Amino acid sequence: MSDCATGDQQIEHYLRAALPYARRPSDRAVIYCALADHLLKTGRRTEAVSYLAQAIRLAPACPPATRGSLHYQLGVLLWHCGETGMAYEQFRASLKVDPHSPYAAKAWHAAALGLANQSETQAGEQLSATSKVIELVPEQEKISHSA
Repeated sequence: MSDCATGDQQIEHYLRAALPYARRPSDRAVIYCALADHLLKTGRRTEAVSYLAQAIRLAPACPPATRGSLHYQLGVLLWHCGETGMAYEQFRASLKVDPHSPYAAKAWHAAALGLANQSETQAGEQLSATSKVIELVPEQEKISHSA
């Protein structure tokens, strides 16, 4: 990467370069979400929505242990894009996939009332949550939970 490139350009380049190497659907979906989040921060909403749509298509192929949080994060990002209808669908999908996840209460609240009705503290927590990488559960952990 050139020394002349800005930090935003370097981040975008890194995320785009990582896509071809992400083999698992969950890994690709996480990169799409991170890229969409970055594009939102740089004011490129339309492009962000297109990457979120690609992540949504990959969600059914993701392991159930990560799918609930992925749907929730997709909902938050879509909400920030102004796609409230799509965001509600993702919040409902998060609840359906994993009603007992750490994100379940937030997803229920977002699906029922919308992110706009939350307190400033909760909204701040959700904004910071979009910048975090969705944790992927190692294969051994998934196997031990299903046994």
